[in-house]
Amino acid sequence: MNQPRSNEVSPPVVLVVDDEPILRAYTSELLISAGYEALEAAHAADALAMLDLCTNIRAVVTDIEMPPGMNGLALARLIAERWESIAILIVSGRVQPLDAALPAGAQFMAKPIMPQDLLSKLDSMTGHERASQ
Repeated sequence: MNQPRSNEVSPPVVLVVDDEPILRAYTSELLISAGYEALEAAHAADALAMLDLCTNIRAVVTDIEMPPGMNGLALARLIAERWESIAILIVSGRVQPLDAALPAGAQFMAKPIMPQDLLSKLDSMTGHERASQ
């Protein structure tokens, strides 16, 4: 019988929120290949529903511009208020928010983002240690 080893730790769960399906899938695959578990949401309402259901989400990566309704900055503010322990990484290829517009603890990266830079940022934010890189 295979018993899990006591030193095994489940991978950090990251919620990827982006209205562009190809970018969302690419980011999720990148995270999975780096030892994360990835969940996906196409817009803020889906993301909030997932956050209500999944208590093990450690980080959210959200684009700023997302129709319909709430944009990524508003989503980030709400996450920071309701789920203080979740790390928030805000990304955009067109909007460069001022630091004052970011919720406390949230970080911003401008697209395009090199895969290694995204992973390094998330590793730092979540405390995730990947095997030899």
